[in-house]
Amino acid sequence: MITDTSEKVDISRILIHPVNGSATSARVTSIEAANSVLERWTHETPEAPANEYEVEIIFEDGLRYSGHYQFDTRKKVSLGRNVRRRLSDMASPSTKRVARESEAANDSIVGTSGSPVERAKTLLEHYNI
Repeated sequence: MITDTSEKVDISRILIHPVNGSATSARVTSIEAANSVLERWTHETPEAPANEYEVEIIFEDGLRYSGHYQFDTRKKVSLGRNVRRRLSDMASPSTKRVARESEAANDSIVGTSGSPVERAKTLLEHYNI
């Protein structure tokens, strides 16, 4: 999938769906736009114990990353930071990060071969997140 290692593969689109059963969804083309949507949605329902979302990131070469994320009104929303942290947890499993690794266990990377550890490393190294 990767042809030139000097340039990272960019995001084509990001699909976001609330887990709460709402029919609302969003399709954006950048992490910054996704952060804006998530920030707005999270602050629209601040009384909710957790604002949970299914997020799918589709890259220009067709690779897909999907994960389930919780955002809190007490913190600034940063999808990129959360995705990078999850991928780092997947790429270098350790016993210290058991709780976060269990969150990452439900994430999926489609469109590249190798073990989950290798796929996470590839995403971190060669894709713009």
